[in-house]
Order: sequence, then structure tokens, then C-alpha cells
Amino acid sequence: MLDLLIVATIVSIVISYSLTEFVHAQTVALRHRVTQELSSYLKQARSDSVRRHATDPRQMARVTILSDHSYSVAIDANGDGVIDAPVLVNLAEQRVVLGDSAPRAFIFDWLGRIVDAQQNVIPSARVTVSNNSGTSLINVSDITLSSATQNFAVSSSRK
Repeated sequence: MLDLLIVATIVSIVISYSLTEFVHAQTVALRHRVTQELSSYLKQARSDSVRRHATDPRQMARVTILSDHSYSVAIDANGDGVIDAPVLVNLAEQRVVLGDSAPRAFIFDWLGRIVDAQQNVIPSARVTVSNNSGTSLINVSDITLSSATQNFAVSSSRK
């Protein structure tokens, strides 16, 4: 009888550990998916401004970080040469946080550079995507070279 109790205890510990690891893997995968999606939108915005040779700031494609849990994407998705209504991406249900970065609006000129509203070039821009499994960094200035750099941090609950 004692042997059965010991086996049951070991099995429950293994199952508990497996479930914890499974949930952790899901949160890492979710953060990676959100990072890849944002990175893809940034690439699309850059390509759109270059393709259309956008010189007027109102016609430059952009990705705007609206809050910690949402951003908008304004590009010429239908190919008519005019920026379409922005698409809003809400991340609140996914429990992912967009880190504070300057600038909050990533506007791309006709050369694919990040500029501000007065068309001054911004040399370095980045945004982070975080959840309880860690943080991913997107270096927007180098978005065409590498889509995202993963920076996995150990969460305080897993130490």
C-alpha cells in the first residue's frame, strides 16, 4: 500500500511539472507570435512607403503604438496609392505588453528610414514585447536585416 502511495505521489509531481512547463511554453510561443506579427507589419509599412515613394508625411506608411496593449497599422493595403484606414491590433486578451519606446509612431519615408512628423530621420528605434515568460526586442531600425531578436528572461515566478 505504501508503494502505491509513493508511485502516486511521484506521478502527480511529474504531471504537475509537465503542466507547468506546457503553460510556460505556450506563453513563450504567444509572445513570439505577437513579436513576429508586429515585425511583419513594420516590414510591410517600410516596403509600402518605399514602393509608393511616399514623400508627404500624410502618405507615409506607419505603425503607431497606441498603448501598452494596442497598436495601429496604416499602409496602402489595396494598392491604390493612398494610405488606407488604420488597422487596429488589440493585444489585451493575449496578456502581452508593448514596451515604451521612442518614438511611439514608426513613420517610414520613401527610402525606408524611420522619420518623425517633420521628416527628421530617427537613427535608432526599438520596441519590446513582454509577458510573464520574458521579453522580445524588435530593433525597428534594422527590421529588414533581422525581424526580431529574442531576449528570454527568467520570470520571477520561475526562479
